[in-house]
Amino acid sequence: MGGWHGRRDVAPDVVPAAAALGVAAWCWRNNTAVEAHYLETDVLMARVNIAVTRITQQHVCPVEGIHWDAIKDALTDPKWTLPDGTLIRSLFGEGWAEVASTVTAELDRWRRLDQEVLGPETTLILISIGGSTSYTGSWWGQGRWHSMCSRVIDDALAAGLPLPAPYDQRGRDALIPTSTKRRTGSLTPSSTGSSTSRTPASTGPAVCA
Repeated sequence: MGGWHGRRDVAPDVVPAAAALGVAAWCWRNNTAVEAHYLETDVLMARVNIAVTRITQQHVCPVEGIHWDAIKDALTDPKWTLPDGTLIRSLFGEGWAEVASTVTAELDRWRRLDQEVLGPETTLILISIGGSTSYTGSWWGQGRWHSMCSRVIDDALAAGLPLPAPYDQRGRDALIPTSTKRRTGSLTPSSTGSSTSRTPASTGPAVCA
């Protein structure tokens, strides 16, 4: 019979973008204290997830494997911020110490498994599978993300809702939270102007550090 059924020498491909999502899912969101200190809103949690995935992508290499220590240093850096300048440790408050400690432990555990048991290629395959499950199916970095965002934009335009211009067209003001602008009186028409331009959400290529 043809096909791959029953073969032991067939393995999934290494997919760096999926591997980055696997690290974010298994070493940040799960098996750590992040869930125990869930942030104020799902949107805020999603913004942090995106920041985690962006960082992880920079340290996943299809040739050299995953640079676990570089990821650990970045995700536990007390100066790590969101694009608007918000310190991520401040979002978790008193829970940050536990978050940083458990994320460190999980990344160290995978580093040991990678270096002492599996090797970089097998680890990349396994982590790629972890980033390709239904759990991460709607996360930034997945292939579906762009189509999901496009659908939201299409629905908003069809309903006649004004859309903000892309960040790269609005400058620094775009990175200041709306609540802050209102408190300081710096909210201006230009910072909330509508635009029908659409910028594809980039997942960014995985690079070898």
